[in-house]
Amino acid sequence: RLLVASCRPIHSSLVHSREVPIARTRTHKRNHNTAHAMLRTHAHALATTSAVASTRARRPCAFGTRPATPLAFLSSPAQVVSDVATAVLKTPLVLKRYTAVRCDVDLAFDGALTGKVNGVKIRGERWSSPRELTCESISFDVGACELDIGAALSMQGIKLVREAKGCATLVFDSRDFGNFLAHPLFLASSRLFGVGGSKFTFDKSTARVSADGCLEYTGTWARDGVTRAIRMFPGENGSGAASLRVQSQTPNDVALERALEVFFTTLVIDLEGTELLYRDMTIDRTRERVRFNLDVTVKRFPSPNLQF
Repeated sequence: RLLVASCRPIHSSLVHSREVPIARTRTHKRNHNTAHAMLRTHAHALATTSAVASTRARRPCAFGTRPATPLAFLSSPAQVVSDVATAVLKTPLVLKRYTAVRCDVDLAFDGALTGKVNGVKIRGERWSSPRELTCESISFDVGACELDIGAALSMQGIKLVREAKGCATLVFDSRDFGNFLAHPLFLASSRLFGVGGSKFTFDKSTARVSADGCLEYTGTWARDGVTRAIRMFPGENGSGAASLRVQSQTPNDVALERALEVFFTTLVIDLEGTELLYRDMTIDRTRERVRFNLDVTVKRFPSPNLQF
């Protein structure tokens, strides 16, 4: 009904004008064809808007968004691409729960035609994925890259023509840290590389961000079958093992301490083409929160079907 009501004035003004008699001439046929072309365009825009609106209706939006129509893209391409990216992140397949989600895409001057982007920023609060990867807040910044504009307009998400580099920060409380240690992506990396060449089983229930300025957990090293209590402290500034210091509560456990340092500082979490690599961490003793600073390589943005 909305479609008919909104389209009727266009059809009437072109076909049933009282001022110009209707004549079966070539001019009239051209006008008639033009009217139908406009109707098809208008219907497509309304259908696209309705689809986006119905998707948003399932989740409250923390930030204002605009329909992803061709007209909107021409007037504000950066806003449209940002809205599409935000909508993709908000789908239940990507995020089960969230307090805030925002994606800002800074298109270059000719970005609407070329797909060139100056940068992408993603911000979020209290994210929870379908597989219980949670965080208190997330900040994700990517530098210059090149997007597939056609994929964005067809609501296929954000696809990269050329990979980009950037950085990210994740803030965890004790529960978030425990969820991370038990998450399938983390466990897959743990099984693939091991700790010092042997499996290390992390105990999620013991994970804690301590007011002593460290991360605590227990785990069992398959090399000797002994369960240890582990404390991880922020290390010196810089890359590599120096950015993390591990302390085992088991005496003379230097081999495991070094192995865990290497494991965490070389750990790569791959979200279907978006790779996260540990850089360093800081501990907020008062709030008992840990902030992980990560290096990011985006070969492609995760698809809406990724369940992480």
